[in-house]
Amino acid sequence: GSITSLLQQPFVALFDPIIQNDSFGQVMAKNLTKAKIITNPSMSLLVSKTLQSQINKLFQCGFQMVTGCDFMTAYETIMSSDDRKQANMVEMLDEIEEWVLIMKHYCFVVAGGGCKESNV
Repeated sequence: GSITSLLQQPFVALFDPIIQNDSFGQVMAKNLTKAKIITNPSMSLLVSKTLQSQINKLFQCGFQMVTGCDFMTAYETIMSSDDRKQANMVEMLDEIEEWVLIMKHYCFVVAGGGCKESNV
């Protein structure tokens, strides 16, 4: 059975890359393949390329509540202004555009609450 049928109060939190269908995502997939993180074409990283597909995957597993966002959205809407100021002091990238691209290619998704029947 799936996690939603085995546990009384299932909960999952995902931190995953979302490859998407753009050139940055293609380079990301190539790098993850070269690093042997992606080892076959049916892996979730290649199948669930978007935030919406990550969310849909968890609904299909029987979760009743699923929500998520990309890291850029989290940065702009969830983090406090003090947290954003502190994060802005870290200089890890030369270009803000590169940072935004990276932030839009990772997601955080949470799911909870199972149902009696699961589609997967």
